[in-house]
Amino acid sequence: MALALAERRAGEASRPDLARIEREAERLDALVGQVMTLTRLRTTDAPRRDVVRLDTLVGEVVDDARFEYPDATLEYSAKSPVSLRGDAAGLKSAVENVVRNAMTYGDRTKPIEVRVDNGGVTSTVRVLDRGPGVPEAELERIFEPFYRTDKSRDHRQDGQGIGLAITARVTELHGGRVRARNRAEGGLEIAIELPLGQTSAVA
Repeated sequence: MALALAERRAGEASRPDLARIEREAERLDALVGQVMTLTRLRTTDAPRRDVVRLDTLVGEVVDDARFEYPDATLEYSAKSPVSLRGDAAGLKSAVENVVRNAMTYGDRTKPIEVRVDNGGVTSTVRVLDRGPGVPEAELERIFEPFYRTDKSRDHRQDGQGIGLAITARVTELHGGRVRARNRAEGGLEIAIELPLGQTSAVA
């Protein structure tokens, strides 16, 4: 509100500075929200255990990303319906963070693939980009809070190194694991592997 009032009263020369202050305030607000989310997850022992259609949830994340990044090409595939018990909001956040990472650091002139594979007892959400990848020694560290690679992932200002830490914690709470690997053809693949367990039938 204070910024809005200042913008009304400011002259043209001050508007670029006020716009920058607004952008920085928005980034700070997002960062605080992510830190609070990660703190809450770290003090949680177990997630909700509702029946979740994973393939539908991931499809919604892809649709949102297509809307937010109209210049990108996202290819989504799920061979069959996949249900598990878990926290739908937490799982959606986990997948969103990986997709957003691919959008931020991948090459959006090339297709970014999102797949849901059903392995019977587990299901794996894979996000594959065609960006610069990550140095092999740093692949596990990208899931640490505030860790950002300097050399290969462009060190852009879009993220603060919290998103993938949230993904890792959500996956851990669901009894799964998340891994990253460099693709032989270039780019990065992040895979979220989740146990399916016993679920009731979902139409």
